[in-house]
Amino acid sequence: MSYWWELMNDNTGVLLLKRDHDEIYNSFIRLKWREKNNESKADVMKRIKDHISTAELALKKYNIPYISVDYSDFKNNPVDTANKINSFFNLNLTSNDLGFNKKLNTSGLQGKIIKFTDMIGNMLSDPVRKKIKKIIPVFVWKLIYPNKYTK
Repeated sequence: MSYWWELMNDNTGVLLLKRDHDEIYNSFIRLKWREKNNESKADVMKRIKDHISTAELALKKYNIPYISVDYSDFKNNPVDTANKINSFFNLNLTSNDLGFNKKLNTSGLQGKIIKFTDMIGNMLSDPVRKKIKKIIPVFVWKLIYPNKYTK
């Protein structure tokens, strides 16, 4: 961020978006960016911590105007979150403008189901997976994987 700050104008502000580190790691696993093991988790956790620390250090060092928003606030307090962003950036967003879709949030039970079905699916051969996909009705797949069936 410190490199980019020198290229910004004086009116630039930053929204520092924070999220539970375990949720980030689980998203990485779901997206197959990382494997689920202790070494991978330790590496991801260190990188997240370093990334946030570096960003916060740059914000303080260069006296960059910013607000910090927690990812969970998009789900739990969307109106307050939109108002906080509006106030800081002088915008007129609604909670809908934040674009948070609860169907796509895989942090809770939905995410556990997706991770479990992905894990099982990864153990099966392609022909077996294709047969299972034909047997199970589409509405069931839509319940399990709303992100793949949401327009």
